[in-house]
Amino acid sequence: MLNRLAAIFDRFFFQPSDSRNLALFRMLYCGALACVHVPQMSRIENLYESYFAVYFPTPLFVWFGLGQLPLGIVRLFGIVLLLALLSAACGLVVRLALTFAWVSFFFFYGTVLGFEKPEPSTVSLYTFHYNNIVLFILFILSISPGISFWSIGRLGRGKKNWQSLYSSHDAAFSIPAWPVLLIKLTLALAYFGSGLAKLKVAGVLWMDGYTLQAYFLMKYLQENAWIGCWLAQYYWVCIVLSFCTLILELSFIIVPFFPNNHPLTWVYVVAGLGFHILIAVTMKISHFIPFMGLSYLIFLDWPIWQKWLGSFWPLSVEKQKGAYPLQLRSSFSYAKNNPRTSWRSWIPRGFITGYLSTLLFCDVVGIELWPFSDYAVFRGRFHYSQVSVWQIRGVDDTNGVRWLRAQDLGAGFEGWFDGTNFVRFYMAHSGRTAGVLTLKEDQDLAREGPRFLRDFHQHLPPVLRERFHTLEFVIRSIEKDPHGWLVPSDRVLFSTSSPGADR
Repeated sequence: MLNRLAAIFDRFFFQPSDSRNLALFRMLYCGALACVHVPQMSRIENLYESYFAVYFPTPLFVWFGLGQLPLGIVRLFGIVLLLALLSAACGLVVRLALTFAWVSFFFFYGTVLGFEKPEPSTVSLYTFHYNNIVLFILFILSISPGISFWSIGRLGRGKKNWQSLYSSHDAAFSIPAWPVLLIKLTLALAYFGSGLAKLKVAGVLWMDGYTLQAYFLMKYLQENAWIGCWLAQYYWVCIVLSFCTLILELSFIIVPFFPNNHPLTWVYVVAGLGFHILIAVTMKISHFIPFMGLSYLIFLDWPIWQKWLGSFWPLSVEKQKGAYPLQLRSSFSYAKNNPRTSWRSWIPRGFITGYLSTLLFCDVVGIELWPFSDYAVFRGRFHYSQVSVWQIRGVDDTNGVRWLRAQDLGAGFEGWFDGTNFVRFYMAHSGRTAGVLTLKEDQDLAREGPRFLRDFHQHLPPVLRERFHTLEFVIRSIEKDPHGWLVPSDRVLFSTSSPGADR
């Protein structure tokens, strides 16, 4: 039985694969990621300079005793990451560049996430997980066999080598399929973990319609996501969307077992990307698209790329006589014939088993140590009557009010989660980093809040401070009006003019 399982394992992970597929993904993925990374480099500069920026280190940063790294160090990691991604995309010292890429990614984006972490680790380990998968993909690429085959160093030796990239009889060197499959499985386990977390906490009743309805309304209050608020008014639409969400997340695990040219693969690709676009439109959670969304490039293999380019690049239209070469390059001879005959086969086999076991363990047990995560978000049952959001609004000379936006605080802030969340500001500046903060019962916040809100007000940009003579800290909830519509209900808890602790 063990021999049969090992044979199935080997046939799946060590089947010969065209190395051009992995090379294409490496070039497109690293190039696109470099473009995504550039604005984050300026963002981190602005966050370090802003008085309103709140930093809670991620759990692993706490464990390693890193805290908030000096700006110069973070800037250096950002530059190294950019150069490494460009080098890997262009095919220069590929393996070394990818190694530098995943190491620098950990430190740079671990710092970025510290500025977005909702609460200190003494309260909750939860860290946003929209970019976890990037570190794993860069790591897989850095140890992948044949990752340097199609690079400037290899192809720059002669015109024939460049032409072999498109030829059929000189087809690309074969490599084991496991790097591509591991990237697909990493993506699939991320969705599976999110769906499993919902089942563990709420069961199938997560699809009761009220839960998604409440989350839509919560994001409407936080980010003014009016499309989500509109959808929340239609209960049965929320039931259908809840069902589709859970089915997509739990069933995505089958995708790696289908080839790229299988119709079902592209059904899931369209559904997965559509899922993130729908989240961005209805809840204004858009940061998954430039990070997790790039993972879908793994489904764009060389034959598909050739077909797309065929209309304007003649070299790309030559048809291959075989899908893959039958023999592997000698340096990967352990993957042909029977891999069990070579001791070297146990190294990749052990890595594959350990890697997938680690990710699955995170999903099943519920690990939350960025970048390791079960991807649990919006997992509990919810009802619109339980929605409670705290926000700041400004009052001008005519008693007109406007909700403070993250962009009002300056460059670097991207939303309620990292800018105008006053409770994060209060916790950081008051030293309140232990215990669960309950707004309705916390006497310290009610007593000290006006003082910290006045401090918040004094550091606003001059134009904004002059426009709004008063800031109000508002508890927002949802109620049903006489016509049956779900609408916001606001209650001012305190303001800058409220009596409070002295400065």
